[in-house]
This record gives sequence, C-alpha cells and structure tokens, in this order.
Amino acid sequence: MKLTLALFALLAGSNAHADSSSAIVHVGLSDGGQYDVTVARDGMPTTLMVRDGSDAVEIHLRFADAGKLRYDIKRSGNRPFSLEGETVPPRGRPALLGHLPFGRNACDVLLRATDD
Repeated sequence: MKLTLALFALLAGSNAHADSSSAIVHVGLSDGGQYDVTVARDGMPTTLMVRDGSDAVEIHLRFADAGKLRYDIKRSGNRPFSLEGETVPPRGRPALLGHLPFGRNACDVLLRATDD
C-alpha cells in the first residue's frame, strides 16, 4: 500500500510540469490574481476564464512564430481593462505588460513563462 501511494505521488508530481511542447505562462495582476496557464508551443490557442462574483478575467494565449507569445487579457467588473499584444515571454523576472491607473490605485499586469 505504501508503495502504491509513493508511486501515485511520483506520477502526480511529474504531471505538474510542462513538457518540451508546452510552457507554463504565469500572468499576474498586482491588485489580486495570479493565473498559471499551460500553453502549447505549436500555436494552439489556450483560453482561461475565471469568474468571481461580478468580476471576470479572460486570458487568451497563443505562441506564434519565433517563440513570441500573443496575449489578450481582459477583466470586467469594478476595474475593467483590456490588453493585447505580442511579446517574447521572459523566463526569469516577469515582463510588465501594462500599468493601468484606477483612481489613486493602479494595476500592473505581469507575464513570464517557465517549463515547470
């Protein structure tokens, strides 16, 4: 029984990593929200939609030519915004995609990619 649980834990841990045909894209909103999305490198579009009460976040990601990542990030609710563009996602420190002022506050949209 212990061997079965150990094997299951090993398999579950190995499934949490992206393989060479995909990357994990981390999108962060400084005013709340961190979203991790597995995106295929072959150009297949990936969409993540999250709803929390009256607020909703919609993230569309797709790798394009030369490793560039096309993104379309929208939020509706109290502080809505829409960002779209193309970037080569950094592997270390996140790239700042946008700094969106909302009255006295602001929201930074950050993005980076990892293989795990």
